[in-house]
Amino acid sequence: MNINIKKDFAVSIFFAVLSIAYLYGTQSISVFSPFGQQGLDSKSVPQIIGGLTLLLSISLFITTLIRYRKSRSETEYVQAEEIATKKKFPIKLVASIVLLSLYIGLYQSLGFIVSSIAYLILQSLLLIPTEKRKKWTLFIIVLSVVFTVTIYFVFSKYLTLFLPSGILG
Repeated sequence: MNINIKKDFAVSIFFAVLSIAYLYGTQSISVFSPFGQQGLDSKSVPQIIGGLTLLLSISLFITTLIRYRKSRSETEYVQAEEIATKKKFPIKLVASIVLLSLYIGLYQSLGFIVSSIAYLILQSLLLIPTEKRKKWTLFIIVLSVVFTVTIYFVFSKYLTLFLPSGILG
């Protein structure tokens, strides 16, 4: 079995289990409905996110299964290719996990706007190839600010779900 197929199977199963646990956890959220008995309440957005994550993980599992069945005939060639490839330390993955941990840790104290802008900028710069960073830096900064402020405005004005204001509040 191709190593990429193994990884995709593992990722799809991991996210399916994670989303099921997440959906189970949304049941303990206390209900606040700003729109009366209809429409969105405080459980709606987390349940939508959990459902979409579960749906995407199932679709990844199915597409990986289809890809695996198609590649079974090419197994000998793929195994020789796997042996030839070197394993590299996933520095970008580790850096992404560190950035996400910092974002979660500083979210309450710095607030949604400051922490989200910083996280989006740093994560984008991490994932863009080094030779393209200068070209995209201004775009990333502007997009991060606009996206974060728009989300804050939509959540606070239309959904009446208040995000932490942190040092700005």
